[in-house]
Amino acid sequence: MSQSCRLPPSSIKHVCWRAITPSVAIGSPLWLTTSTTLTMDHSAFATTRASTTRTVIHDLPAEIILSVFSHIVTNDIFHGSSHVAPAIVISSQVCSRWRSIALSHSQCWSNVDICARYWSKLFAERAGGQALSLIARRPVSSEQMQLFEPYLARVRGLVLGSSAGGGKRSNAESAPNLLSPSATPLLESLHLEDQPQYEYHATAPPSLRRLILRDGCHISPLFPILNSTLVHLELSRCHSVEAAGSDVVHAILLGLPHLQTLVLDYARKSHVASPSALQARPATLPRLHRLHIRDTLSNLVRRLQLLDIPSEAQITVASEEPVSIATLGAVAALTNFLSGHTSAVSHTLTVDAPTPGTCTGRIALSYQSCQGGRELSRMELATGAGHAPMPCILRKLLGSGQLHVHDLHVSHGHFFAPCAWTDLHRLTPDAMRITAIGQANIVNGLLQVLHDGAYAGMNKLTVANVVLGSQAGLDMTAWANVRAKRASLDMQLEACVARAEPLLIRCGDLAYSDACWRGLS
Repeated sequence: MSQSCRLPPSSIKHVCWRAITPSVAIGSPLWLTTSTTLTMDHSAFATTRASTTRTVIHDLPAEIILSVFSHIVTNDIFHGSSHVAPAIVISSQVCSRWRSIALSHSQCWSNVDICARYWSKLFAERAGGQALSLIARRPVSSEQMQLFEPYLARVRGLVLGSSAGGGKRSNAESAPNLLSPSATPLLESLHLEDQPQYEYHATAPPSLRRLILRDGCHISPLFPILNSTLVHLELSRCHSVEAAGSDVVHAILLGLPHLQTLVLDYARKSHVASPSALQARPATLPRLHRLHIRDTLSNLVRRLQLLDIPSEAQITVASEEPVSIATLGAVAALTNFLSGHTSAVSHTLTVDAPTPGTCTGRIALSYQSCQGGRELSRMELATGAGHAPMPCILRKLLGSGQLHVHDLHVSHGHFFAPCAWTDLHRLTPDAMRITAIGQANIVNGLLQVLHDGAYAGMNKLTVANVVLGSQAGLDMTAWANVRAKRASLDMQLEACVARAEPLLIRCGDLAYSDACWRGLS
């Protein structure tokens, strides 16, 4: 690397700090197995002694450094780099050991920004014989296409989107040049964002298996790019070029029998086939493994009815439309569909009331298998003040008791009255583990029903992020009484805050001061 390509140490330090922060790379399984070590390294990294910092960074295990590089490369694909050099180049200049590791692993250089003339050729050379993924966020000139032509045969993935920070769309000439079978004959994955002007009618390479269209892309069943060989399809907030009143997505799915993964994220106001059109032939997807649909509540029901998928397919449905009295029927229909689709034996119910400063909460119901708790299907619904009351939603969600919820999570509670636990217990009597987060009032209501004998089979209660003992806080006397009455119940407090004034808890004839309340948990 020539000296002119190096960045100031402050920029390198910034990239490394972001890269090795545990919250950034938490998705890596390797990171999870080394969390204790990394916590210590993070603390050392924060010290003011530069020599200690350099030693800690230099001595990180090679596996950890590679996981950092992997995260940086993946992040740079979708978000771009605001630096004068690609992020992987900056991070590889931390020290000689990091540079050596980066140069000796060709996968670190397989994602190439074709619009950067110098870096694109350098990356392609460093990748060796590795398959390449091209990224283009700006128009690609014919001159640059000619310079990169020797490497096009190795391209397996292509990402075309708006220029980072500029909001400008790539011109219409780039797509045909890069998508033609002669240019990228072995293309397997195509990702387009905010590209309504692209000429999709050009014939796509027959090797294409994965297609992602997001944020403003136009779709039509007439586009050859939506060919029958696709196994992965994502359509997120796309626009139809067909006449109003037609269900374009359904027409597209009729011609994709080999799909294994399908992700549909519709705009807030999306069109779906009318009820009379439900007599149409469902789209049969016999090989589908995973289905994710986000839409309005009424549209979700109709879209599921227009699909014929295997019973073992994993389904996730979600809606940001707050549940109202008018849509409770759609909630019941969704529940019936999901419960009929799977033979789950355990279920997890999450009730998140609106958080402070917001008007929308969430209800999520997860259906799980008995083998390792694998999630079979999931439903996420939005709730809010002024809409359907929580007990009404839960009755429609759980039906007449045909579901046996084993894990119950409840958070916040500004619109969740403590008395709602009476309804919750009637609807979820088999709950074995309950987690309450964020508001003391919902915990106090739960303690009351537990003291009265509710949830007899419950074996664990976890309370987190609540204030203890103040007038609006957790009733520690009720906590102690429940603990004394139900000795087999595992009761835990996590990340809770005690009030500043002295705290006295009474349990029968016994009294506990704030110095010993921690022993109660």
